[in-house]
Amino acid sequence: MVMRVFGKLAKTVGAPLATLVVERITSYVAENWENWAASLLKEVGAWWNGKNIAVLGATASGKDSFISCLQKEEPHKGHVNTTGVEKVESFRIDYPFPDGENICFNVKEGINVGGEDEDKERYWSKVLEGADLIFYLIDFPKFFKELQALDLEEMAQDGIKLKLALKEQQGEGWRILEDMRFLASQISYFPEGKRPLVSVLLNKYDQLEGFPARYIAHATPEDREEILENIAPSLNLFLSLMQPLMKKELGTFRKQLKTIEPMSCGSLDLFKFFFPNILRKVAGK
Repeated sequence: MVMRVFGKLAKTVGAPLATLVVERITSYVAENWENWAASLLKEVGAWWNGKNIAVLGATASGKDSFISCLQKEEPHKGHVNTTGVEKVESFRIDYPFPDGENICFNVKEGINVGGEDEDKERYWSKVLEGADLIFYLIDFPKFFKELQALDLEEMAQDGIKLKLALKEQQGEGWRILEDMRFLASQISYFPEGKRPLVSVLLNKYDQLEGFPARYIAHATPEDREEILENIAPSLNLFLSLMQPLMKKELGTFRKQLKTIEPMSCGSLDLFKFFFPNILRKVAGK
């Protein structure tokens, strides 16, 4: 960014003056960064304060683990299948950011249901009642494996072919599109101004080949940037192929799709690595 600024200034006013201007800009940013960062965190916290969330997703997408991590509890190892209806007491999330305001929001009292098709038809609408935001979880390694079985070069050029291929597979990708259609039908019952946003979490990123899960707990800011850079291609592939189809299924409510971000609930350390970025992105900061 600084180099782009320098190049434009140098052409306009000459290199010596451009150097002086860029040095002063850099100095000003460094001097004020702490105040700006604190202000940003306050804005993020203000957006989240008092929000009610709903957590949805297919079977084994990681819903229970996500809720455990929100409550600062280590998730269960292995899949715990939710059968029938389980009552969930309301609880408050108090998520600390370094040197900033705590971000607080509510998980409303409600029900925990499974992700099977019959659970969706019978119970998901109840989970959505009063929600400001829907966290929709996807088993990303499962989807990614199914995606690699397709001719991606051809599919990238033709969304209709991709949709037909996903329908033929009847796997994770087709389920995602069906769930977007279902969410659109439910969002239509909310009055304008009260419609929930949708944040899609590509869960279980730590299970992708080459992800350095064991080093996450001790990752430096530089390590974090490198890890995020390394996982960007798989995220961008999902965005380029699936985001247009998901928005099409949401129809007139496509603007409710707020974010699509990587996530992992395999441990609290992994959760803490990914979740702050999601909080900022959902708040639009």
